[in-house]
Amino acid sequence: VGLIIGGTAGWLKSNGMEISIGKLMAYLIFILCCFQIYISIPQTVAEEKWYYVIMIFAILLLVVRLGNFISKFNIFSKKINIPVDSYVRRFIEIFNSFPKLVIILIFSGFFKPSISLLIFLLIITGWSDFARIIRGEFIKISTLNYIDAAKLTGASNKRIILKHILPNAIVPITVAFIYIFASFMLLEASLSFIGVGLPAQQVTWGSILASGKENLNAWWLILFPGLLLTLTITCFHKCAETIQKQFR
Repeated sequence: VGLIIGGTAGWLKSNGMEISIGKLMAYLIFILCCFQIYISIPQTVAEEKWYYVIMIFAILLLVVRLGNFISKFNIFSKKINIPVDSYVRRFIEIFNSFPKLVIILIFSGFFKPSISLLIFLLIITGWSDFARIIRGEFIKISTLNYIDAAKLTGASNKRIILKHILPNAIVPITVAFIYIFASFMLLEASLSFIGVGLPAQQVTWGSILASGKENLNAWWLILFPGLLLTLTITCFHKCAETIQKQFR
């Protein structure tokens, strides 16, 4: 999520994104259809969810066709410029102004603890930092001379991003991912410690620490999970520092 949002904002920083009114209306229809399908998915019948996934892809194809068709008319062919980078930067600033723990507790109060909920909580609390880093790397690399040379040769945006920008941004992306992954491990342990995120019967380092808090005589329930969690996070940080120094 952070790579897509941050990369798009960094690449479109200079001139924004031009889109016709017809395509914009078609994409809005697709978003409304996806929302309607999501709220109508039966939560108790897991085997039917593949049917809804196929339906979403079919609607997407129809929407793309519809957007291309209605864009041929003069009324809907006018293009508008969307300052994607400005919107993304403002949204990240607004999102980071809220305490992430409060956001987690709000969402966890409406849903039953599960692995899906934990993944969702990690996404909404971690995408903004990653997107900000990726945006900065895309902006820095897109101003280099070999990107201008690729544009002069007629290379498409897709080729420039996949062949020139991403390979040169892979080191900072990897370092950022390792740091954020380590923070995710600490966040998961914290959520399990307070009983949020995963089911109560799921054994994690955080849940073991919580059980040790209730029985202080069992000191090993606090010592060993705490040491292992600290050692694991420290190893991730050392790996990130080594990669950063090796390819600096």
